[in-house]
Amino acid sequence: MTETLKNAPLLEVIFEMKWANPAPYSKTDPNYPMLMSRVYDRFTKAYPFYSTLPTSQLPDEMAQSIPQHQFRVGDAKWPLVQVGPGILTVNDTQKYDWDDFKERCINAVGMFFEAHPKPTDIRINNLLLRYLDGVKFSNEKSSILDFLKNNLKLQISLQNDNIKKCKIKENPLTFTGRFEYPLEEPKGIIGLGFQKGRIKEEDALVWETIVLSRDKEIPKMPEDFESWLEPAHQFCHDWFFGSLSKEFKKKFE
Repeated sequence: MTETLKNAPLLEVIFEMKWANPAPYSKTDPNYPMLMSRVYDRFTKAYPFYSTLPTSQLPDEMAQSIPQHQFRVGDAKWPLVQVGPGILTVNDTQKYDWDDFKERCINAVGMFFEAHPKPTDIRINNLLLRYLDGVKFSNEKSSILDFLKNNLKLQISLQNDNIKKCKIKENPLTFTGRFEYPLEEPKGIIGLGFQKGRIKEEDALVWETIVLSRDKEIPKMPEDFESWLEPAHQFCHDWFFGSLSKEFKKKFE
C-alpha cells in the first residue's frame, strides 16, 4: 500500500515528455500545427478550460520544448496538461492523488500519439517525473544545514579551519545543492535538489526528487509507458519517505 500524508509538503508534481523534431534540418516541426488541432479536440473533453500561454507568441524556431497551450479541469484549477513544440506535461498540486495522476499521464500520452498526424515520426527523447516539496523556513532563526541534517537526513559540513579563523558564521546565507545517481529501474538517473525559495511570500526550503530517462533509456512508447511510470513513481515515493525524520514526518500526518 502506498504511504500517504494528510498534509504533505507537496508543491507540485510534474510529468514531462519531450520528443525530437522529425525534421532535423529545420528549426520547426512540420507536424506541430496539425498536432495542436487534433490535441485540442481530444484534451478539451477532460480539460475543458483551454488557454494559450504568453510563450505562444514566441517565433516557432524559438519555442522548441516550451509549453504554449494549457488545458485545465476548471478555471484556474488543477490538474492541467500543457503542450508545446516537442513537449507535453501533466501537472498537479496539493490535492494530488497518485492513482488519479497516473491515469492522467497514461491518457495524455495515449491521446498525444492518437492525435499525432505521423506517429511513426515520433522519437521520444526525454521522460521526466518530478516532485517539488517545500516548507517555510527562516534562515535567520536557524541553520539550514542543521535543518537538513535533523529533518531530511542530509548532513553537509565544511571542514575548513578558515571558518573559525576568519570568524565566519557557519550558517550560509544562500544554499543550493544537487545530487544525481544512476538508476537501474527504470533506466535513467535519480536527481535530488535543495535550494532556498518562497512559499506564499515567505522564505522556504524547496527540494525536488526527479527520475529522468533519455534517448536509449526510453521504453517503447506508448505501449510500455506504464512500465516506466510506475517504478519511477515508486522510487520517488520511497526516497521521499525514507528521507524524512520521524519528528519531521509527524508534522505532515
